[in-house]
Amino acid sequence: MDCVIVVMDEKREKYLNIALNKVQGDCDKRFIAGTGQVHI
Repeated sequence: MDCVIVVMDEKREKYLNIALNKVQGDCDKRFIAGTGQVHI
């Protein structure tokens, strides 16, 4: 699984979180279930 680490100030982090929460689409829940982590 790919991983990206970004370093930013808290204000930019909040804006990024808001933007990412608005992304729509499908996810492969079987793949996510195999990671042991919840990313839905």
